[in-house]
Amino acid sequence: MPHVSTFATLSPIPGFMQWLLSKLSSQSRFAEDERSNSPSSTFSEKVLLPEEEQALMSLSDDSSSGNNGMKVLLNLLSVKNCEWATSPRILPVLEPILMRLCARYLLQEKKRGKALDSVAKWSDG
Repeated sequence: MPHVSTFATLSPIPGFMQWLLSKLSSQSRFAEDERSNSPSSTFSEKVLLPEEEQALMSLSDDSSSGNNGMKVLLNLLSVKNCEWATSPRILPVLEPILMRLCARYLLQEKKRGKALDSVAKWSDG
C-alpha cells in the first residue's frame, strides 16, 4: 500500500513502561530537589499537563501517596499487583494520561534520531 504514509500497529510497546517509570522517577526527584532548594543535575521537564497533575493529586491516598502528580503516578505504576488497571476510580484518570504519554513515547522520543520504540523504528524512515 504505497499511498499509506502513517500507520500504527497493535503490537506491544515493550519499552514504554521502562521509559515512563524512568522519566517519572527522574522528574519526581527534580521536583523534590527544587522544593528543597538542592542543586540538581536533572533538567526539569513538564511530563504532566496541569489538569493531569490535578487529577492525579485527587487520587492520592495511602496506596498512591505523593507530593506531586508525577510521584502519585510513579507510585501507582510501580505497585506489583497493578490494581490500578481494574479500579473504577483510578483507571478513568490514568487511561487518558497513559495514552497521551504513550503517543509521546512513540512519536517524539528519539535516540540518535531514531524512535526509542523498536516497533516505531520500522516506520521512522
